[in-house]
Amino acid sequence: MHKIRYNLPQLRIELQYRTKREFTWSEIAEATDITERTIYAWVHNRTSRVDMALIGRMLDFFHKQGYKIELKDFFTVTNEPEPPKSDN
Repeated sequence: MHKIRYNLPQLRIELQYRTKREFTWSEIAEATDITERTIYAWVHNRTSRVDMALIGRMLDFFHKQGYKIELKDFFTVTNEPEPPKSDN
């Protein structure tokens, strides 16, 4: 079964490395006009709803910082084995 997760924590680490400065989630929320609640939901993978307009704002933020990410970078996909089926 495929699991899709937001990759935002890793992207922030890479951004900080590239720019040699720290970015708090609050700063990113303010710069993107995305609520901290939404960003934390993404960070902790607590949402299954994808809002393309908000993701577009996040991509714009990274681009303005000089880190040219694409939509595919915003997510990670893993293939995890399905749990065994019971013989009931």
